[in-house]
Amino acid sequence: PRYADALINRGLFHAEQRDLNAAISDFNKAIEINPHDTRVYTNRGKARQLAGDHAGAMADFTQAIRLDSRNARAWSNRGGMRYSAGELDAALVDLNQALKLDPHLAEALGNRANVRANKGDPDGALADLDRAIALNPRQAAFYSNRGRVWLIKGSLARALSDLNYALDLDPKLAEAWSDRGAARQFKGDLD
Repeated sequence: PRYADALINRGLFHAEQRDLNAAISDFNKAIEINPHDTRVYTNRGKARQLAGDHAGAMADFTQAIRLDSRNARAWSNRGGMRYSAGELDAALVDLNQALKLDPHLAEALGNRANVRANKGDPDGALADLDRAIALNPRQAAFYSNRGRVWLIKGSLARALSDLNYALDLDPKLAEAWSDRGAARQFKGDLD
């Protein structure tokens, strides 16, 4: 098992460096050594997701949940993937379970906010985004998403405030640029 831990750590390093093939290879070797370690499936799932292997990622997150139904991160990751696939009801079930297990999981709050907004619950989305921002105030996507919800609700000043702050944190966040342009257009600010 200790050798598996070394492979997991090296896989995490490779994933952080965006060498996803090397990361997945290390996670595969760790699974051969210890096929009951849910961390490996969760981490390999994330690497597979980043590499574009969505079916493999879903299988890994589901296997992590089978091995340990208390793995909040696996529930959150699978819920995020289900949201991306347009499976809003299934995503909401997974994200609610993740937050039941770990109410401080900011990524799950952010994903659940997106689901809620898409299901016509902007107030629920705002509540989740407020909590996510309180937990991780440097995550530009949370401000961008909250700006989008304010835009949906017609609160242009709040939308612009959040979208501007999102772009201060991450000037490459395309969604924030697009939504800020829409907010300015609605406001009549075409400069």
